[in-house]
Amino acid sequence: PPVPPQLRAGNRFDDRLLPQMRAKTEWYRIPKWFAGHWQRRKVTEKVKGYLMPVTRADVRIREFGFQSDATGRIWHLVRTPFPITVDQPFQVNHHVVTREEPVSVTRDQVVLRTVSTVWMVSKSTGMIANVAQVDQIDTFMPNDKGELIARSSVANYDQYGRLVRESEVRWTDRLVASYQPVDFYQGVNIKASFADFLQARGMADRIPGGSYGFASSGNSGFADTGKVSGTTFNTSSGVAGGSGQRTTANTNIEPVVSRSGTALDTEMDTGTRNDGGNAAQGSAPPKVNAGPEVSPDPAPQPSVKRMIP
Repeated sequence: PPVPPQLRAGNRFDDRLLPQMRAKTEWYRIPKWFAGHWQRRKVTEKVKGYLMPVTRADVRIREFGFQSDATGRIWHLVRTPFPITVDQPFQVNHHVVTREEPVSVTRDQVVLRTVSTVWMVSKSTGMIANVAQVDQIDTFMPNDKGELIARSSVANYDQYGRLVRESEVRWTDRLVASYQPVDFYQGVNIKASFADFLQARGMADRIPGGSYGFASSGNSGFADTGKVSGTTFNTSSGVAGGSGQRTTANTNIEPVVSRSGTALDTEMDTGTRNDGGNAAQGSAPPKVNAGPEVSPDPAPQPSVKRMIP
Protein backbone atom coordinates (compact mmCIF):
# COMPACT_ATOMS: atom_id res chain seq x y z
CA PRO A 1 0.00 0.00 0.00
CA PRO A 2 1.04 3.64 -0.25
CA VAL A 3 3.23 5.12 2.45
CA PRO A 4 1.30 7.62 4.64
CA PRO A 5 1.39 11.11 3.03
CA GLN A 6 3.37 12.67 5.88
CA LEU A 7 6.14 10.08 5.38
CA ARG A 8 6.53 10.56 1.63
CA ALA A 9 9.36 12.27 -0.26
CA GLY A 10 9.40 16.05 0.12
CA ASN A 11 8.40 16.02 3.81
CA ARG A 12 10.66 16.45 6.81
CA PHE A 13 11.44 13.04 8.32
CA ASP A 14 9.88 12.52 11.74
CA ASP A 15 10.51 9.15 13.38
CA ARG A 16 7.57 9.77 15.73
CA LEU A 17 5.33 8.94 12.78
CA LEU A 18 6.78 5.44 12.43
CA PRO A 19 4.91 2.37 13.77
CA GLN A 20 5.39 1.15 17.32
CA MET A 21 8.62 -0.81 17.45
CA ARG A 22 8.95 -4.45 18.58
CA ALA A 23 5.24 -5.08 19.08
CA LYS A 24 5.48 -8.75 18.02
CA THR A 25 7.82 -11.36 19.48
CA GLU A 26 8.69 -14.49 17.52
CA TRP A 27 10.98 -17.45 18.19
CA TYR A 28 11.86 -20.09 15.59
CA ARG A 29 14.35 -22.97 15.34
CA ILE A 30 17.43 -22.79 13.15
CA PRO A 31 20.05 -25.43 12.23
CA LYS A 32 23.38 -25.25 14.06
CA TRP A 33 25.35 -24.33 10.94
CA PHE A 34 23.24 -21.17 10.59
CA ALA A 35 23.92 -19.87 14.12
CA GLY A 36 26.56 -17.21 14.74
CA HIS A 37 27.63 -13.74 13.59
CA TRP A 38 27.96 -13.53 9.81
CA GLN A 39 29.56 -10.79 7.72
CA ARG A 40 29.28 -10.01 4.04
CA ARG A 41 31.45 -7.49 2.20
CA LYS A 42 29.94 -7.27 -1.27
CA VAL A 43 26.87 -8.28 -3.26
CA THR A 44 26.23 -9.01 -6.92
CA GLU A 45 22.86 -7.84 -8.25
CA LYS A 46 21.16 -8.74 -11.52
CA VAL A 47 18.24 -6.43 -12.26
CA LYS A 48 15.43 -7.88 -14.35
CA GLY A 49 15.59 -6.43 -17.87
CA TYR A 50 19.32 -5.68 -17.74
CA LEU A 51 21.95 -7.96 -19.27
CA MET A 52 24.91 -7.57 -16.93
CA PRO A 53 25.01 -8.06 -13.15
CA VAL A 54 26.67 -5.40 -10.99
CA THR A 55 28.95 -6.10 -8.02
CA ARG A 56 29.26 -3.46 -5.30
CA ALA A 57 30.60 -3.11 -1.77
CA ASP A 58 27.91 -3.85 0.81
CA VAL A 59 29.16 -4.57 4.33
CA ARG A 60 26.84 -6.04 6.93
CA ILE A 61 27.13 -8.18 10.07
CA ARG A 62 24.08 -10.19 11.02
CA GLU A 63 23.46 -12.47 14.01
CA PHE A 64 21.37 -15.64 14.06
CA GLY A 65 20.64 -17.65 17.21
CA PHE A 66 19.86 -16.33 20.68
CA GLN A 67 19.06 -19.29 22.93
CA SER A 68 19.51 -23.09 23.14
CA ASP A 69 16.85 -25.32 24.66
CA ALA A 70 17.55 -28.23 27.01
CA THR A 71 17.98 -30.61 24.05
CA GLY A 72 20.67 -28.43 22.46
CA ARG A 73 18.48 -27.07 19.67
CA ILE A 74 19.15 -23.43 18.75
CA TRP A 75 16.39 -20.83 18.49
CA HIS A 76 16.39 -17.39 16.91
CA LEU A 77 14.44 -14.41 18.22
CA VAL A 78 13.02 -11.52 16.23
CA ARG A 79 10.83 -8.65 17.38
CA THR A 80 9.09 -6.62 14.70
CA PRO A 81 8.87 -3.91 13.62
CA PHE A 82 12.51 -3.00 14.27
CA PRO A 83 14.68 -0.13 12.99
CA ILE A 84 18.02 -0.14 11.20
CA THR A 85 19.93 3.08 10.56
CA VAL A 86 22.46 3.25 7.74
CA ASP A 87 24.84 6.23 7.69
CA GLN A 88 26.07 7.34 4.27
CA PRO A 89 28.16 10.37 3.23
CA PHE A 90 25.27 12.68 2.32
CA GLN A 91 22.19 10.95 3.67
CA VAL A 92 20.90 8.67 6.40
CA ASN A 93 18.78 5.67 5.45
CA HIS A 94 16.13 4.81 8.03
CA HIS A 95 14.90 1.23 7.59
CA VAL A 96 11.91 -0.25 9.39
CA VAL A 97 11.61 -4.03 9.08
CA THR A 98 7.98 -4.96 9.60
CA ARG A 99 8.25 -8.66 8.79
CA GLU A 100 11.09 -11.13 9.16
CA GLU A 101 9.91 -14.72 9.18
CA PRO A 102 10.99 -18.22 8.12
CA VAL A 103 9.51 -19.59 4.92
CA SER A 104 11.32 -22.94 5.02
CA VAL A 105 13.98 -24.45 7.28
CA THR A 106 15.53 -27.80 6.33
CA ARG A 107 18.78 -29.68 6.93
CA ASP A 108 20.68 -27.79 4.22
CA GLN A 109 18.71 -24.60 3.61
CA VAL A 110 17.12 -21.66 5.43
CA VAL A 111 14.67 -19.42 3.58
CA LEU A 112 13.60 -16.13 5.19
CA ARG A 113 11.18 -13.46 4.05
CA THR A 114 11.77 -9.82 4.93
CA VAL A 115 9.42 -6.91 4.28
CA SER A 116 10.50 -3.38 5.10
CA THR A 117 10.60 0.30 4.17
CA VAL A 118 13.56 2.64 3.84
CA TRP A 119 13.42 6.41 4.08
CA MET A 120 16.44 8.14 2.50
CA VAL A 121 16.89 11.43 4.36
CA SER A 122 19.22 14.28 3.43
CA LYS A 123 21.74 15.11 6.15
CA SER A 124 21.81 18.79 5.24
CA THR A 125 18.04 19.42 5.20
CA GLY A 126 16.44 16.56 7.13
CA MET A 127 14.01 16.14 4.23
CA ILE A 128 12.94 12.79 2.80
CA ALA A 129 14.61 12.44 -0.61
CA ASN A 130 13.16 9.05 -1.54
CA VAL A 131 11.15 6.15 -0.11
CA ALA A 132 11.48 2.51 -1.13
CA GLN A 133 9.39 -0.49 -0.12
CA VAL A 134 10.92 -3.93 -0.53
CA ASP A 135 9.69 -7.51 -0.26
CA GLN A 136 12.54 -10.01 -0.41
CA ILE A 137 13.10 -13.74 0.05
CA ASP A 138 16.61 -14.74 1.16
CA THR A 139 17.91 -18.30 0.78
CA PHE A 140 20.97 -19.45 2.77
CA MET A 141 22.95 -22.67 2.28
CA PRO A 142 26.26 -23.80 3.83
CA ASN A 143 29.29 -24.64 1.71
CA ASP A 144 32.30 -26.84 2.48
CA LYS A 145 34.33 -23.79 3.58
CA GLY A 146 32.08 -23.02 6.54
CA GLU A 147 30.50 -20.05 4.76
CA LEU A 148 26.92 -19.19 3.87
CA ILE A 149 26.02 -18.94 0.21
CA ALA A 150 23.09 -16.54 -0.07
CA ARG A 151 20.75 -15.47 -2.82
CA SER A 152 17.86 -13.06 -2.59
CA SER A 153 14.82 -12.45 -4.76
CA VAL A 154 13.92 -8.79 -4.34
CA ALA A 155 10.83 -6.85 -5.39
CA ASN A 156 11.11 -3.06 -5.08
CA TYR A 157 8.07 -0.77 -4.79
CA ASP A 158 7.80 3.00 -4.69
CA GLN A 159 6.14 5.05 -1.98
CA TYR A 160 2.76 4.53 -3.67
CA GLY A 161 3.10 0.73 -3.63
CA ARG A 162 3.83 0.42 -7.37
CA LEU A 163 6.32 -2.23 -8.49
CA VAL A 164 9.38 -0.51 -9.95
CA ARG A 165 12.09 -3.18 -10.07
CA GLU A 166 12.79 -6.86 -9.55
CA SER A 167 16.25 -8.28 -9.05
CA GLU A 168 18.31 -11.25 -7.90
CA VAL A 169 21.10 -10.58 -5.39
CA ARG A 170 23.88 -13.00 -4.42
CA TRP A 171 26.57 -12.82 -1.74
CA THR A 172 28.71 -14.90 0.64
CA ASP A 173 28.55 -14.58 4.43
CA ARG A 174 31.63 -15.48 6.49
CA LEU A 175 31.54 -16.40 10.16
CA VAL A 176 33.14 -13.71 12.33
CA ALA A 177 31.97 -14.95 15.76
CA SER A 178 30.65 -18.32 16.87
CA TYR A 179 27.20 -18.74 18.37
CA GLN A 180 26.86 -18.07 22.08
CA PRO A 181 23.51 -17.92 23.94
CA VAL A 182 22.46 -14.37 24.77
CA ASP A 183 20.69 -14.00 28.13
CA PHE A 184 20.48 -10.19 28.30
CA TYR A 185 20.79 -7.52 25.63
CA GLN A 186 20.56 -3.80 26.30
CA GLY A 187 18.62 -4.42 29.50
CA VAL A 188 16.25 -6.96 27.92
CA ASN A 189 15.87 -10.39 29.57
CA ILE A 190 16.06 -12.65 26.53
CA LYS A 191 16.46 -15.81 28.61
CA ALA A 192 13.15 -15.09 30.36
CA SER A 193 11.46 -14.42 27.02
CA PHE A 194 12.62 -17.82 25.74
CA ALA A 195 11.37 -19.59 28.87
CA ASP A 196 8.06 -17.79 28.55
CA PHE A 197 7.77 -18.90 24.91
CA LEU A 198 8.58 -22.55 25.67
CA GLN A 199 6.13 -22.58 28.58
CA ALA A 200 3.35 -21.09 26.43
CA ARG A 201 3.99 -23.62 23.67
CA GLY A 202 3.79 -26.65 25.92
CA MET A 203 7.56 -27.25 25.95
CA ALA A 204 8.41 -26.42 29.56
CA ASP A 205 10.63 -29.51 29.76
CA ARG A 206 12.91 -27.90 27.15
CA ILE A 207 13.64 -24.83 29.28
CA PRO A 208 17.44 -24.81 29.70
CA GLY A 209 18.68 -25.22 33.25
CA GLY A 210 15.25 -26.09 34.56
CA SER A 211 12.48 -23.72 35.56
CA TYR A 212 13.06 -20.05 36.20
CA GLY A 213 11.06 -16.87 36.17
CA PHE A 214 9.07 -16.25 33.02
CA ALA A 215 8.67 -12.92 31.30
CA SER A 216 5.13 -11.71 31.87
CA SER A 217 5.18 -8.15 30.61
CA GLY A 218 5.82 -9.07 26.98
CA ASN A 219 8.78 -6.70 26.88
CA SER A 220 11.45 -9.40 26.99
CA GLY A 221 13.22 -10.43 23.82
CA PHE A 222 15.23 -8.52 21.26
CA ALA A 223 16.34 -9.50 17.79
CA ASP A 224 17.67 -6.75 15.62
CA THR A 225 21.40 -6.06 15.48
CA GLY A 226 21.00 -3.29 12.96
CA LYS A 227 24.21 -1.34 13.23
CA VAL A 228 25.32 -0.83 9.65
CA SER A 229 27.70 1.74 8.25
CA GLY A 230 28.15 3.05 4.72
CA THR A 231 25.99 0.45 3.00
CA THR A 232 22.45 -0.69 2.40
CA PHE A 233 20.43 -3.29 4.27
CA ASN A 234 20.49 -6.13 1.75
CA THR A 235 19.30 -4.04 -1.17
CA SER A 236 16.92 -1.52 0.33
CA SER A 237 14.70 -3.64 2.58
CA GLY A 238 11.25 -2.30 3.21
CA VAL A 239 7.52 -2.31 3.65
CA ALA A 240 5.03 0.42 4.45
CA GLY A 241 5.58 1.48 8.04
CA GLY A 242 2.35 3.22 8.87
CA SER A 243 0.01 0.79 10.61
CA GLY A 244 1.88 -0.33 13.72
CA GLN A 245 -0.74 -3.03 14.25
CA ARG A 246 0.00 -5.83 16.68
CA THR A 247 -0.55 -9.23 15.13
CA THR A 248 0.16 -12.89 15.81
CA ALA A 249 0.94 -15.57 13.26
CA ASN A 250 2.13 -19.15 12.98
CA THR A 251 4.30 -20.54 10.20
CA ASN A 252 4.75 -24.30 9.91
CA ILE A 253 8.12 -25.04 8.38
CA GLU A 254 9.96 -28.19 7.39
CA PRO A 255 11.72 -30.28 10.10
CA VAL A 256 15.36 -29.46 10.57
CA VAL A 257 17.46 -32.62 10.33
CA SER A 258 21.09 -33.41 10.98
CA ARG A 259 23.50 -34.13 8.16
CA SER A 260 23.04 -37.85 8.84
CA GLY A 261 19.36 -37.47 8.07
CA THR A 262 18.08 -37.93 11.64
CA ALA A 263 15.18 -35.70 12.56
CA LEU A 264 16.07 -33.12 15.16
CA ASP A 265 12.42 -32.42 15.85
CA THR A 266 9.08 -33.67 14.58
CA GLU A 267 7.61 -30.20 14.40
CA MET A 268 9.12 -26.80 13.65
CA ASP A 269 6.20 -24.52 14.37
CA THR A 270 7.18 -20.88 14.52
CA GLY A 271 5.86 -19.53 17.80
CA THR A 272 4.59 -15.98 17.88
CA ARG A 273 3.34 -13.94 20.80
CA ASN A 274 1.92 -10.47 20.86
CA ASP A 275 3.44 -8.18 23.43
CA GLY A 276 0.89 -9.26 25.99
CA GLY A 277 2.78 -12.53 26.30
CA ASN A 278 -0.09 -14.73 25.12
CA ALA A 279 0.52 -18.07 23.46
CA ALA A 280 0.25 -18.17 19.69
CA GLN A 281 -3.15 -19.08 18.31
CA GLY A 282 -4.12 -21.55 15.65
CA SER A 283 -1.82 -24.53 16.29
CA ALA A 284 -1.44 -27.30 18.81
CA PRO A 285 1.66 -27.46 21.04
CA PRO A 286 4.48 -29.22 19.22
CA LYS A 287 5.54 -32.74 20.12
CA VAL A 288 8.66 -33.13 22.18
CA ASN A 289 10.00 -36.54 21.10
CA ALA A 290 12.89 -36.83 18.66
CA GLY A 291 10.74 -38.33 15.91
CA PRO A 292 11.40 -40.94 13.25
CA GLU A 293 14.14 -41.14 10.67
CA VAL A 294 13.45 -38.92 7.68
CA SER A 295 14.83 -38.69 4.18
CA PRO A 296 18.08 -36.71 3.99
CA ASP A 297 16.73 -34.90 0.94
CA PRO A 298 15.11 -31.58 1.88
CA ALA A 299 11.44 -31.14 1.08
CA PRO A 300 10.47 -28.94 -1.88
CA GLN A 301 10.45 -25.25 -1.07
CA PRO A 302 6.90 -23.94 -0.62
CA SER A 303 5.65 -21.22 -2.90
CA VAL A 304 5.35 -17.72 -1.45
CA LYS A 305 2.97 -15.01 -2.59
CA ARG A 306 4.91 -11.79 -2.90
CA MET A 307 2.78 -8.94 -1.68
CA ILE A 308 3.22 -5.87 0.43
CA PRO A 309 0.69 -6.26 3.30
